[in-house]
Amino acid sequence: MRRFVLLTLLLLHVLAVSVCWAGNTSTSGVTAQTIIDRARANLAERTADFWTDADIVQWTNEAVREIVSQTRCLETGTSTIVLSAYGRSYPLSGLSWIDVEKVEYYSGVTSDPLQYYDLDRAPFINMRLGNEKEKGKPKVFAVWNNSVYLWPVPTSVEAGTTCFVYYVPLPSGVTSAASSIETPSYFDAAILDYVLAQAWYKAEYVTRAKFFEARFLSRIKAYLVNILRRNVFDLPQAQK
Repeated sequence: MRRFVLLTLLLLHVLAVSVCWAGNTSTSGVTAQTIIDRARANLAERTADFWTDADIVQWTNEAVREIVSQTRCLETGTSTIVLSAYGRSYPLSGLSWIDVEKVEYYSGVTSDPLQYYDLDRAPFINMRLGNEKEKGKPKVFAVWNNSVYLWPVPTSVEAGTTCFVYYVPLPSGVTSAASSIETPSYFDAAILDYVLAQAWYKAEYVTRAKFFEARFLSRIKAYLVNILRRNVFDLPQAQK
């Protein structure tokens, strides 16, 4: 009985750590003006004097881009590429993106249990695996110079089938007080921490700046671990 209980607990633990979670991708719903107002309240400078609105807008934009880069929280980028006979590379034209998260192959044959499957990712330099002359359904993809490369190379049999590319888009950017914050609302507090850190660095209050910078990084790590359930390796550290 004891072994059964221990085995059950172990199984539950394995399931808990292996499940991949994702956070809500709904946008915050606030504009940069909200961040400006909150920052000024914290800085006790309700009217622009030392810290300009332009400063805060710039720092807000930096925070949003840093958050998206570190967490990949904008899970909204999808693109479809149609395979051609002996076509090795497929440009991701007209897309603003940070990275390709995964590529999924779709054969179009609904009776095939493997009509959908994910391609393995490989560094471009190691693209050719096994027999480099092999042709047929793609198994591996690599990204180089804004293009997706497939291996094996599709033949005329695979021509017309598709791959779904899931990529992390670049945020449109915060360019004015009226700009919408594109990251999820969870990050509003983190954005404010980043803005306050930069504000205090500008004022040369380094100790205060480091405090808010560390809190900004801590919030990012909390999102990755507690919501996305992703491993955290070498996140940037606050300046010493």
